[in-house]
Amino acid sequence: MSASIALINSLRWGGLVFGVGYGFVHHRTLAKQAALKREHDAIKHKENLISQAKKEFARKQAALSSAVVSDPTSPDFDLEKYLKSIEKSQ
Repeated sequence: MSASIALINSLRWGGLVFGVGYGFVHHRTLAKQAALKREHDAIKHKENLISQAKKEFARKQAALSSAVVSDPTSPDFDLEKYLKSIEKSQ
């Protein structure tokens, strides 16, 4: 009778130790996956910000290049653009 009680107790303790060990390993795996996902999301966010900045920069550069320079002494002065802008405004 005492042998069967000892066997049952050892099985219970073994199951407890196994469950705690499994829980520890499973938690580490889930934590590692969550850390990788956070890192991936951060990289995606930075890529999105960079692409938005590039689009905004291109838009501003396009606006600057289409602006008419009315100062004839400026190296960016274009007589044709200036005359067309005067023609459109009239």
